[in-house]
Amino acid sequence: MRNIWSIFKKEIISFFSSPIAYMLITVYLVLAGYFFYLGFVRFANYVNAVASNPQYAQQLAQLSLADHVLRPLSYNICIVVLLLIPMLTMRLYSEENKMGTMELLLTSPISYMEIVLGKFLASLFVYAVMMVFSAVYLGIIMSYGKIENGPVITSYLGLFLVGMSFLSVGNFTSTLTKNQVVAAVLGFGILLLFWVLGWGAANAEGRIAGLLASLSITDHFDSFSKGVLAMKDVMYYLSFTFIGLFLTKISLESTKWRL
Repeated sequence: MRNIWSIFKKEIISFFSSPIAYMLITVYLVLAGYFFYLGFVRFANYVNAVASNPQYAQQLAQLSLADHVLRPLSYNICIVVLLLIPMLTMRLYSEENKMGTMELLLTSPISYMEIVLGKFLASLFVYAVMMVFSAVYLGIIMSYGKIENGPVITSYLGLFLVGMSFLSVGNFTSTLTKNQVVAAVLGFGILLLFWVLGWGAANAEGRIAGLLASLSITDHFDSFSKGVLAMKDVMYYLSFTFIGLFLTKISLESTKWRL
């Protein structure tokens, strides 16, 4: 644990001593805020239109902030995370390779898994900071109306698990190259592939459709956004993260022979 903590602190200092973390957090909050504004204004206009017509009084009672604001916002944040996570993780290993410090790191009395976990947890911490700051939008929603606790909790849990999965892939691609831009593009390409797999399921049949749906990142997030906590979806993201970290460790081990 001491070695993991040392790597973690080193990476956190590196993140916040450069503009990277601040810039990504700012972009994340601006984009999430824009999507929140659009969703909230659309919901408010719809409520006003329904309220002005007595014939639709029953529909007004059925309108839900969770369905009309929180759920679309969660999906839009997933898109923002898809774009930003590769930029967050691109420097974790590629910079070590470029600066020539990777050999020193690998020959230190620290195991490969400790290196992987230390860097992964550091990037996860930065992502968690993003999520904490974005909770201000949730506070605005709650101040203007009643919202169920279930969808709020599951949506944030789903976003956290999605972020973990994305970070594991970003960590892996960062070990493959010395070029940070290449690492970011590779990470984005892999994540985008898993993002669009669900689209193929809609045009496929039988086992192929089931396989594509089971591998799709977005399909597994759907239940979280509805306030449903399904263990199969939790296990999907945990397994995705484990495989990503395992591949990171394997790639890191092979780096020793490429140096």
